[in-house]
Amino acid sequence: MLIQTYTRIKHEILRLVVLALFSFFSFYAAADDGFALTPEEKEYLKLKDRIPICVDPDWMPFEEIDKNNEYVGISADFFEVFQRRLNIKFEVVSTSDWNESLNFVKERKCDILSLARSTPDRKKYLNFTTSYLLVPFVEVTGLNVSFIDGIQKRNNNKVGFSSGSAVMEALKEKHPHLELIEFSNIEKGLDAVRQGEVYGYIDALPAIVYALQKYQIGDLKIAGRIDLKLGGSVAVRNDDDILLSIMQKTIDTISVAERDAILQKWYTIKVEKKPNYGPILLVLSVGILIITVFIYFYYKTRLLNRKLNQMVTDEKHKREETSRFLSMLAHELKTPLAVIRVLLANKKITPEMIEMANASITEIDEVVSTSQMAERFEANALELSISQCSLDKMLEDLIEKQHVQGRAKISKTASAEIQSDPSLLKVILSNLIENAVKYGVPDKPIEIDLRDNSDQNTLILTIANYVDEKNKPDPQKLFDKYHRGNHAHRVTGSGLGLYLVKGFASLLEANIQYQPTQDKAVFYLSIPRNFRDI
Repeated sequence: MLIQTYTRIKHEILRLVVLALFSFFSFYAAADDGFALTPEEKEYLKLKDRIPICVDPDWMPFEEIDKNNEYVGISADFFEVFQRRLNIKFEVVSTSDWNESLNFVKERKCDILSLARSTPDRKKYLNFTTSYLLVPFVEVTGLNVSFIDGIQKRNNNKVGFSSGSAVMEALKEKHPHLELIEFSNIEKGLDAVRQGEVYGYIDALPAIVYALQKYQIGDLKIAGRIDLKLGGSVAVRNDDDILLSIMQKTIDTISVAERDAILQKWYTIKVEKKPNYGPILLVLSVGILIITVFIYFYYKTRLLNRKLNQMVTDEKHKREETSRFLSMLAHELKTPLAVIRVLLANKKITPEMIEMANASITEIDEVVSTSQMAERFEANALELSISQCSLDKMLEDLIEKQHVQGRAKISKTASAEIQSDPSLLKVILSNLIENAVKYGVPDKPIEIDLRDNSDQNTLILTIANYVDEKNKPDPQKLFDKYHRGNHAHRVTGSGLGLYLVKGFASLLEANIQYQPTQDKAVFYLSIPRNFRDI
């Protein structure tokens, strides 16, 4: 009876220690208060119907693909929360083991690794969010080994670990004297310890506890901790920064309560009958409460500092944007003002001079109007007015206004009638046509094409112009606010045109993309035929 009671007490203490450690190590990834995706991130999710992920198919309790081919475990529960937050399906790509999962994400067969540690090698093809699980590692040995604190030099340095685990690199770096032996899974590694093939086996504390209970191993023990606490992050393919940002924001929304509920689910050890060991649990509970209160106040202080730092950063960004705006105004208004000043100094005003003055005033007015329009857009002060629009008629008027009827030709294989906001649509088309005229090769044609995308009930507008290599836009920056190309100083502009094109397209539930060819700048505008009908 005493032995049974002792065993139950030992199991319960182990359960509480695991939960306490996880609460401590995971608290630093607690949720932020807000969850706001940018328009670009929302558009990204809207264009995807699923996100393929790779997992470790045999690393419980963290994750596995069970006998029913279901994805289960701690990470699976976290991704269930992520899925609800983002309203998108995470589809698990089937792999035979962890090494194959690493190869699949390297080959872009999946976009995400569900739970991975950042290593120098993995950073060659992956980016990592902050950790949503911080995991302590321990060493399992035979019963005859005394308690150990860290890994010291000893007569037998053979230590086992799971194949493909990030712990290998950390151990090699910190303990080069160890002889590291790989095993395909934790069960084989523990069996090697029992057979004396290795001195010990190193893995995450939760995985060790789960395996010792699952396989009912009584002749091994957790001999002590090692000086490793490895963070488990979501790893995202390094050519998809938008998905990385989305996953980081989603992780930041996970509350302490949600995190604890998931951990409780997977770390509750079942006992046949609860014995009377209240005093021991009371002491442990008080200790855990003290630690939790300490961590809570530490977290609140850290959160306050984060908010203060964000306020300082926001203020710095506002000052920088004001500086860029004033610099743009000074640069773009200097030339037309100089023209007007010279004309006013001339005693004899000719009709040509009046025309030049009017052109300069028009340039100033366009810069000011565009700046005001950007301000109204950013303040959400634009009200949509939906009506019947004729895209080809708008294009013909803009081409005539730019005096390029000989260069610009419209070809269409679909009706150009749509339901949209004509004012915003005109701004979009005007900027695209003006850019083609300003920066295109003068004696080369401007190609405009209208066609149907009946599958999505949208109209696809393509505007392409030949361009010199030096005038090619930077694909990474061309939609940025105030961005102008290296040779754009030759023509007047605010640096706001394509920024507004991107923003207004989003308001109209349209999509603008830049896909250059070897000698052309090509823009694709996909716009719904009926606003709100996509």
